[in-house]
Amino acid sequence: MVRIVEYCGIRTLAGLTWDLRRALPTEGSTLRQRLTVYARRSLAAPPTAVLTWQDRRAAVPDRKAIGLPALSQIVWQLLPPETHDRVVLAAVCEPDTQLFTAFILVSGKPVLGPERMYPDAAALRAAIGDLVVVGGIEIIAASRGLEGVDGLGLPRIDLVQTDLDPRAMPLAEPGRAPMRTALLAGTALSMLAFIASSLTDEIGDLLSPPPPQRAAPLAKVPDWTEFVGGCLAAHAEEWPSVPGWRASSRGCKVNGSDMPAVAWRTFQLDSMRNMIISQRVAEMMYRDWPHRMVITEGLLSTETDIPLVWSDASPSDPALPPLVRQAEDAFVGIERAIIVAGEGPDTIVTLSSDAPLPDVLTRVARLDGYWIDSIEQSKTGTELTLRTPPQPLALPGAAP
Repeated sequence: MVRIVEYCGIRTLAGLTWDLRRALPTEGSTLRQRLTVYARRSLAAPPTAVLTWQDRRAAVPDRKAIGLPALSQIVWQLLPPETHDRVVLAAVCEPDTQLFTAFILVSGKPVLGPERMYPDAAALRAAIGDLVVVGGIEIIAASRGLEGVDGLGLPRIDLVQTDLDPRAMPLAEPGRAPMRTALLAGTALSMLAFIASSLTDEIGDLLSPPPPQRAAPLAKVPDWTEFVGGCLAAHAEEWPSVPGWRASSRGCKVNGSDMPAVAWRTFQLDSMRNMIISQRVAEMMYRDWPHRMVITEGLLSTETDIPLVWSDASPSDPALPPLVRQAEDAFVGIERAIIVAGEGPDTIVTLSSDAPLPDVLTRVARLDGYWIDSIEQSKTGTELTLRTPPQPLALPGAAP
C-alpha cells in the first residue's frame, strides 16, 4: 500500500512496488514483434503515476503522487558514498507518522518487489532479523531511534534527517500510453505494405521490369563441429553459482541464422531462502561475468554466447539415410527413446537418453545432414532435438 509521508521535510512515497522497465523492441525485431509490443502497451490502461529510477519502475494509483520522490531514493541520498555499491538494508522507523518500513538497496537501486510496511516498531525489528538471517545483507541503515538491530553482526549506519533537494531525485510523472501513436502509425504502415505487396503480385509486370535470372541461397547452416565444441567448452568452464540456488538443468541451443548459439544453465531457489535477498545476491555475483541472467518465479536462468561460423546451405545428398535412421545408428546403446514428428523436410527427431550431455554430443559427429535445435540435460536425463537442415531456395525469377 503506497503512502504519502513527510521525511527530511519532503513529501515522499513509501511502500512502492518496483518492477523492471520494459525495453523497447530492438532494431533486429521483426515488424510483427514491434507491433505486438506496441499494441500491448497501447491497449493497457496507463497507471495514474509512474516513478522511474534507473532501470526500475514503480506505478502509483494516485494523482497526488505526481511530482513526489520515493522514500527509498531519499534514504539512498542519506547514505555515505562508500556504501552506494553495497547491499544495504534500510529500516525507517518514524513513530510520529506511524511509518515503519524496510527495503533493500543494491548498488544504488531498489530491489524488485514491494517495499514492506509494518504496523509498529516491533514488527519492523522482527522483519529485519528475518532478512539478515537469510544472508546477503552487508550494512544496516536504520533510523537513529530504532533499537534492537545492533546485535546482528553487521555494521550499522544511523539515518539522520537533513536538508535534501528533491529536484535532484527521480519524481513521479503522470502515467501515459506513449506507444498508442506508434501503434497507429505502425499499423497504417503495415497495411500499406500489405496493399502494395498485393498490387505488386497482381500487376508486377506493369510496375517494374522482371528481376534478373539468378539463384541465391536463402538458408544458412552453422559449423556444427564448432557448435558441439563450443557447447562442451562452455559447460567445462567455471560457471557462476549463487548460494541458495541449486543447479536444475543445462544445455545449448541455436538462436537463429547468422547469430551465436547459446549455452545456458538454470538454478532452482531453495524454498527456505528469501526470494528478494537471493535475487539481489545473484545480481551481484553476475555483475562481473559475461553471462546474462534473468529470474522468474524462483528460477534463475543464465546464458552465454557460443560463437558460430555460418555458411550458405548446400543441397542435401539424396543418398543419405533418413535422419531417424542415422539417429538410431548414432545413439544405439544410450538411447532411452527416439521420437519422430513430421516427415520429409519437416522431420523432427527427439532423442531421450540417460547419458550425460557430453556423451550425447560426442555421438553427433556420426550424423550427416542434420540440424541441432537444442540439447538439454536435467534431472530426467538428456534430450537432443534434431531436424533436417533448411534447404537453399531460389529467389523469384531465378533460373530453373
